[in-house]
Amino acid sequence: MSNPEIREVVIIPGGHATPEDNWYLEAEDSLQQQLGRRSIRIAIAEMPSSYQADAWLSHMQNELKLDEHSIVIGHSSGAVAAMRHAEKFPLGGSVLVAAHHTHCGHFEEKRSGFFPERDWDWSAIKANNRRPIVQFGSNNDHLIPYKETEHIRDQLGTDYREIAGRGHYAGFAFPELPAVIKEMSEQ
Repeated sequence: MSNPEIREVVIIPGGHATPEDNWYLEAEDSLQQQLGRRSIRIAIAEMPSSYQADAWLSHMQNELKLDEHSIVIGHSSGAVAAMRHAEKFPLGGSVLVAAHHTHCGHFEEKRSGFFPERDWDWSAIKANNRRPIVQFGSNNDHLIPYKETEHIRDQLGTDYREIAGRGHYAGFAFPELPAVIKEMSEQ
């Protein structure tokens, strides 16, 4: 069975980030140049202002309408949201950037509702992604302990790409991303 055609790539920013933060605009421009002529829509999601799991997941399902034709690029808390979405709904693929599976002791993450007492449904996340999950991590992320990165890699069997010295991927460039998305969209 072939993979569903990709029709959109959506960037889900981290916690309280806006589309203007980090590498999001640069990535949107690069992806538009690379994929726009193939009629693939590129967007940075405007997430609800309250960082609450219920609001974010509802927005992803009902407003963004992410589905098996969507590649989701989730950064930090956006990666958490992408994984939680994929526990219940199909996606064309996921790129997890600086992802974590616990609240890492951060107050906002504890309150978010993304980390209830139940375990993650790793098998559902894998099954609901129609392409291999790509994960970017770094050896010096000051917000996400490396064991978080390793755990997600091991549970999901991600195509893991570590970029030394990249920290929490909070800079304004992410030159590795367009080639990964191009490859995924052609699978």
